[in-house]
Amino acid sequence: MPDYGKHTAQAEHNEKLLSTFESQSWETEFGDWYVTIAFYSAVHYFEAMLYAVKPNIPVGGVKTEFVEHSSNRAFRGFYETHSEHCVREKLIRLKFGRISAPFNWLYERSRTARYNCQALEDDDCAKAKSNLQKVKSLCRLRIEETA
Repeated sequence: MPDYGKHTAQAEHNEKLLSTFESQSWETEFGDWYVTIAFYSAVHYFEAMLYAVKPNIPVGGVKTEFVEHSSNRAFRGFYETHSEHCVREKLIRLKFGRISAPFNWLYERSRTARYNCQALEDDDCAKAKSNLQKVKSLCRLRIEETA
């Protein structure tokens, strides 16, 4: 499993691509990919934070420390019927509520753009950038609070 450094590096790598989109004014033409890349950057910032914070999460009545990733073995049974995104959303809702709104906006908007072939609103790329920055800041804040 990737560690804190690898997740952070991937998030930053994705953000660099977002910057390229912005410098080339591709947000309008490729807005579906812009919000998708922003979402996956948020995923990696969240996973890096999980790796650093190692929260205790109740699973089946027993508190389990996450040691690596949202796909931690404690949720294996849950994975049999739910995607990793569902597990991550549940973790965010249970333990990291402040991250929930901006993270879920990115998730839902990227899914809508990719799978429903729905055109973006004029300000969706700006909202994606803003929500990514919120997730990034809140994840970093959580790491600082537990350090």
